Amino acid sequence: MVIVVSMIVAIFVIILALSPGQGMTDYDYRYSKAPSGVVEPTTVDSLHGSSSAYFCVRNDGRSKSISLIPFEPFALHEIGRFDLGVMPLSGAAELEIEIHLDGNNDGKYSSSRPEDARLIFSAARWDMTRKPALREWTELNLMEMTGRTLSKDPALVGKGLSWSGLLDRVGQLEVVKIYLRLRGANSSCLVDRVRMGEEVVSFEAMEREAIKRSKQRTYGAGSTMTYYIVYANNREDPGDVTVTEHYPAGAGLVEADPSPDPGTNNRWTFRDLPPGQHGRITVKLRMSKGYAEVDGDGQVSGTGMVSVRRSLTTRKDSHLVKNQVTVSGGGINRTASAPARIRSIPGHTLLMKESGTGDYRSEEELHYLGTSIRASRSFVARSSPIVLNLTRRRIDLSSPWSSETYAGNDRMSDEFLQRHHYCPRLNLSSRAELRSSKSMLEIQSNMSGLAFSRTSAEGRMLGFFGIGDLNISTRAEARKSSKKGRKPPLDLGCLCQR
Repeated sequence: MVIVVSMIVAIFVIILALSPGQGMTDYDYRYSKAPSGVVEPTTVDSLHGSSSAYFCVRNDGRSKSISLIPFEPFALHEIGRFDLGVMPLSGAAELEIEIHLDGNNDGKYSSSRPEDARLIFSAARWDMTRKPALREWTELNLMEMTGRTLSKDPALVGKGLSWSGLLDRVGQLEVVKIYLRLRGANSSCLVDRVRMGEEVVSFEAMEREAIKRSKQRTYGAGSTMTYYIVYANNREDPGDVTVTEHYPAGAGLVEADPSPDPGTNNRWTFRDLPPGQHGRITVKLRMSKGYAEVDGDGQVSGTGMVSVRRSLTTRKDSHLVKNQVTVSGGGINRTASAPARIRSIPGHTLLMKESGTGDYRSEEELHYLGTSIRASRSFVARSSPIVLNLTRRRIDLSSPWSSETYAGNDRMSDEFLQRHHYCPRLNLSSRAELRSSKSMLEIQSNMSGLAFSRTSAEGRMLGFFGIGDLNISTRAEARKSSKKGRKPPLDLGCLCQR
């Protein structure tokens, strides 16, 4: 899994970029994807660093682009500066810059809304099919170009406009997206970093490797998760950057390369990072399976209103964990995160409850381990009216007794259930044991009322329904065989007497 901090959020890559004076870059960028061409980062030296973006349109294609998306829209007149470098490589082509503007403050551009507009600049043209030229870098300045505006509002439309003329028409509209687009079949070029005002967007070659290694986003409890954090200085001056990890709950650090700062396990400091310099931190975490051991026993007796519920489970639901990274530089903090899903763990569940009014005496023992449950309980209950004394009134209550015992084993697909309802008297004892290779529930009851029982294991089911004065003995046990091809032993039994 990758946390690259600065740009490609759409594929779990977010590039942490340092700005000495203003903080990290405020732009996300995305490469267009289509079989008719390719746009990707490359290590070819550029005008201002050691990486650039490679554009290529094949014979059957028309264009390929990179979209630059500011984290927050801003007015066009606030740009102040817009320059980039380009190196033509082949074909007859045009490098186009297109800016989408929002005029109704909804943070989006739509060609059908008259409030919105877009600007189009022909930044560079070349034809290397007729007259081959030297492959060299040229720096382009948007402020020195003429452009045209398109909109449903005629007042915003114009062509051949200088930068000042464009600002007069649409300078108050907000920039929501910028495209760098190569037009022309069978053509290619390189584009250097883009500088807009105080912000610089560079295209890091390391991101391509990182993206390839970010496919796994689902992990089992106890497995190792690997994160890659790519940091870069996209500015033109050296500066310091501090990377701080905020590990998910339940995660422990296994190893990190490079090692964290002395005395910490989650912070890395890089001093005087040169312009264009980038690097990667590899962090390996292990998610805890979770472990607990509980032993308990207790007794209770008396007369009154009773409602008791005990629930134990070793199941663990699937859940999302988020690894969060904060980068600090130049007084600015930027936070990014990469989520991962932890798979569910099948387990066992035991539920025991009873309720009613009258005389009640109960005792129980419980033992819970991270992978197994053992429990025994017995109670004697007889229904009778009771009086509940409140501050300003008294309430007469009379409720027959009811109980429920449920045991389920996900690993063996076993379920055992027994219920008793409307019982003037109910004497019950039960014993349960649930682990990965065994399920057992044993219940004996002497009662007056209604009883229901259902047991299912290995595709077999046993059940009964009874009313009246009953003595019931139920036992269900299933084991997983250790020998391949042999059916596990299964014991299902129920005896009901009046």
